[in-house]
Amino acid sequence: MKVKMTLLFVLVLGLACATAALAQGKGKSGGGGETTGYGNNLSYPVVFAEGYGLTGLTLSGLDWNTPPEPADNTGLRPLAGEIYESFPWFVVPYAANPDYYAQNTENTWRAEWRVGGSAPEEVQVDWGDNLISQSWTASQPIRVETVLRKPLTTETSMTGYPMASLLGSRRSEIVGTTGVAEEMLGATVYSRTARLMIQKLDSNGAPNTTYGCNVNKAVYEAAADGPGNYAAEINVVGSLIYGYIWDLGSCTVETDASKAGDWLITFKLDENTGDTTITRNAKIIGVADVSSSITTVNFDDYSSSLKIKILSARPTGGKGRTK
Repeated sequence: MKVKMTLLFVLVLGLACATAALAQGKGKSGGGGETTGYGNNLSYPVVFAEGYGLTGLTLSGLDWNTPPEPADNTGLRPLAGEIYESFPWFVVPYAANPDYYAQNTENTWRAEWRVGGSAPEEVQVDWGDNLISQSWTASQPIRVETVLRKPLTTETSMTGYPMASLLGSRRSEIVGTTGVAEEMLGATVYSRTARLMIQKLDSNGAPNTTYGCNVNKAVYEAAADGPGNYAAEINVVGSLIYGYIWDLGSCTVETDASKAGDWLITFKLDENTGDTTITRNAKIIGVADVSSSITTVNFDDYSSSLKIKILSARPTGGKGRTK
């Protein structure tokens, strides 16, 4: 009995230490939280539609299966300052399950990436579940996430690292891989021309283009990922997503009461990046979401939008979800 209790204590202590260490590591959690230290590794394949990485620099001359140089133009781990002797670098097994290697640690790997072809990359827009199934109030920060998904065939499959949830959920979730790469029949797509627009709708259902709390941000206009910017990032499961924290409560242009009502959230692909030569090379052919009682999802060739209702107060007896 004493031996069993000792083993239990060691296991619990190991879990606590691993969790604490990872909580201090860098990366975006499922909810978009940020800390300091290591970041997330790309586990799911990605296509850079226009041939530009997350840094905004061209990927010309780079090859995905050549051991990457830290701080290359992809913007993916390993980043500058990280040290590894071979790649991928699996050296620290997860304490509670040594068959896995966790995100946000010294371990670093990279799924296959490639540059988009001459024809536009055809994608489906996948909006974050929280926008599809949950109601919000004006005082709640809202995480706006969008993924561009591209189905692949056995002939066009790309290499990735399957991920598994190891501990916790949402912001506290720890995710990892066995380190065994597999061929995947899907990829995400990164377009440098992406833009996010959030507009208040008037009583006629039309966008109020002069409303002071509207949002209009493009990826190519942001210097880097960070508060207030619209950017792409690698989330905890290793997938490339576009993310933005919509903090409507901090907007003081209008009164709080006027913030309630219908809003239109639009993801769009600009024709180009303004004063640069980057021309969009992606085309929207569908949405991965199903409209619900809370939202209506639409799309055309270069944009997808959904309408959501911001409530003046949280519904009685619930957490903002419909019944």
